[in-house]
Amino acid sequence: MYLLAEKSQITPDALNRLFEAASSGLPVVSEVEMSEIAGGYGYLSKSFRLRLKWTGAGAESAPPTLVAKLPLPERLGETIPSSRRMYRREAMFHRVVAPEAPIRTAKAWASVVDEASGLATLVFEDLGGFDTFEDDETVSVERVERSVMQLARLHARYWNSGELESMDWLAYPAQTGVDQVPAERFAKLWPQLVASGAYELSSTQLQLGELLSERMDGVYEALHAGPMSLIHADLHQENLFFDDDEPVFIDWASAERANPAKDIAKLTASCLEPGTVGTLRPEMVRAYLGELRRRSPGVGMTAGEMERFVHLAMCHYLAMMTFLSDSPDFDALAANVETRTDFTSSRVITACDSEEIVAAVEGV
Repeated sequence: MYLLAEKSQITPDALNRLFEAASSGLPVVSEVEMSEIAGGYGYLSKSFRLRLKWTGAGAESAPPTLVAKLPLPERLGETIPSSRRMYRREAMFHRVVAPEAPIRTAKAWASVVDEASGLATLVFEDLGGFDTFEDDETVSVERVERSVMQLARLHARYWNSGELESMDWLAYPAQTGVDQVPAERFAKLWPQLVASGAYELSSTQLQLGELLSERMDGVYEALHAGPMSLIHADLHQENLFFDDDEPVFIDWASAERANPAKDIAKLTASCLEPGTVGTLRPEMVRAYLGELRRRSPGVGMTAGEMERFVHLAMCHYLAMMTFLSDSPDFDALAANVETRTDFTSSRVITACDSEEIVAAVEGV
């Protein structure tokens, strides 16, 4: 398997070998220029825009630019095996699911994974001309609604499907506990968060925190007892592009076999104007269920049941975004107003200011 892991390895010859191994059907690369994509560094990867010159049949219609996503060397030494599996997960998604996916993703011209190391090289279509957003920006209600409806198509396709069992490359939280914060850790860290003053918490949020300190494990059990589908699991602003108003979903390294309510919870909490999530989401859930049932008539779930799962999924993200590290620095967070207002974690905390979420936790 031919893998590229460093910028210096991206040459015309190397790209041609990569595209040939991927049976991409692209013509021959004769020249390549590279530039780092600003902000194109995730937790485990880095991205480069490739400006290409092609020769041979099909050269005139070949894409003038592509985006290469490579492993991030600085992190490889500290990457635990479960994180390394994220490289393989994204590569496998683009090999197995994306070609027939009922939603739009970035086209992968090459998707190569080294089974020995778990590392991967991916080369995508360039979405640089589409709209996207920073972590502190709000996405319009109309675009979030469109994204929710597109997710219904994906979730319907794999709703409680036996195909998920064959996708052993997916994360499976119900079995592995990936990204789950135990109630014991939540109970230890919640009082520290409150005492730090990092966030101005309402009486409802304080009540929710106290409940979750006792019932976090029950929240996970209830989520895992619900329906299962193939989900993205990391839907925030930077993983959404819009071609006009059509959503394009990127970065599938966290894809899971899990309750689809997690996608709805993370998407709405991350992208909508803070403070409006509780008002807007019930209508989106009803529209989502309508599309879900249209595409998968066997779905037997009420809007109330789905909303309950979304409430529990919000608690999952509250814990994950705030306490996934067992030693968060709340004092530093409290001292930096910009940090605590700019990131998805603050939006999720705001979205959990909900009596309905409290009631859902009381019921587990």
